[in-house]
Amino acid sequence: MLRRVVGSALKTFKINMVGEGERPQSMGAGPLGRTRSILVCSRHAGPGDSILLMHGLYNTYRRQPRIVMKEFLQWDPAVDVILNRLPVAFVPAGRKGGQALLDNIGDLAATMDTDDAFVIFPEGANFTERRRERAIEKLKEIGRTDLAERAKDLKETLPPRSTGVKTALAHAPESSDVFFVGHAGLESFVTAGDIWRGMPMDTDVYVKVWHVPAEELPSAADQETWLFDTWADIDSWITSRLEHTA
Repeated sequence: MLRRVVGSALKTFKINMVGEGERPQSMGAGPLGRTRSILVCSRHAGPGDSILLMHGLYNTYRRQPRIVMKEFLQWDPAVDVILNRLPVAFVPAGRKGGQALLDNIGDLAATMDTDDAFVIFPEGANFTERRRERAIEKLKEIGRTDLAERAKDLKETLPPRSTGVKTALAHAPESSDVFFVGHAGLESFVTAGDIWRGMPMDTDVYVKVWHVPAEELPSAADQETWLFDTWADIDSWITSRLEHTA
């Protein structure tokens, strides 16, 4: 289904996928072959980026996805039927969920096999300037002025939320690799109106993957800083790419 949906969308909207950097030959290959589960932390922006990601994981790398996504997506009957047949942690609207959501994330990560991919979007939503400002204010409200200052330096992404990522890392098999996925090119197409007015998009979508082997992962105490450092690199790459293609 994903292969047909993505293939049709790429032709209909005239989207050209362009990979940058070294393409992973096998996401999560250990010393003796593909023997590792993986965690995938992806940037979230534009229409259908999660579908493109799932398509790449399953149809290119033959990975079984385990996904953290917003609960309201179940309002679509087709999505509801499909997603509830997969290992999914649904994020409730507002501040609901709490420990129950983290427990669900932990369970999904802990039960991964060597062909599984745990997928999470640390930003929690598509980027908009208003959401960026709200995220910075929220960090200030909870006393994290250090992270708020770092978030001000991000130009094209929202500050990453570390709790879900740290929970997944704490429960995942110790041999799990981490992959960060950044993409640029869909930022102008956020709402259905944007897509309609922009058809066909006729655009290049640039994708870059950062690979962190399990042996190079930081300790739990350093993971929040590591996540922000990596996100800053992703943001810089996206900013450079958008400036280059503007």
